[in-house]
Amino acid sequence: YPLRELKSERLLYVVISTQGDGDPPDDARGFVEFLAGKRAPRVENLEFAVLGLGDSSYAKFCAVGASIDERLVELGGKRLFARGEADVDFETIAQPWLARALTSAREALKSTSSPPTGKVTPLRPQRAPVVWSHDRPYSAEVLANQRIAASNGGKDVRHIELALGD
Repeated sequence: YPLRELKSERLLYVVISTQGDGDPPDDARGFVEFLAGKRAPRVENLEFAVLGLGDSSYAKFCAVGASIDERLVELGGKRLFARGEADVDFETIAQPWLARALTSAREALKSTSSPPTGKVTPLRPQRAPVVWSHDRPYSAEVLANQRIAASNGGKDVRHIELALGD
């Protein structure tokens, strides 16, 4: 995302996961650090919503989404609706959040007196539609299955690597 454009944004939707010990994904690290830093611009004309993705077995569940949401408010942004926090089984939270985001965007575009000049700037190119889903899982070989939580801890947290082929 071209960081210099943040100050002129009017509508922003952020969908972001929390990795490891509360870190952003690698491809969003620059955006998150910029937003948290002193160079982040005031965004009084910005309306936004955030969807955090995480795993509630970790202490910092959806921490990156929460920090972005709070920081955008500090910078003067207006929250369109409450932050979503989706666990591993994300569909129950993500689908209603997405529907609300799209409805809100349509209403915003209808209410403008001039044609929209904005653009959608994803952090990475769109992929082809996925044919695998929760109801139609992909069968993969397990390459590694390591326990990463303390053995005396209450939860069994594991690092799992799968062979996904192409």
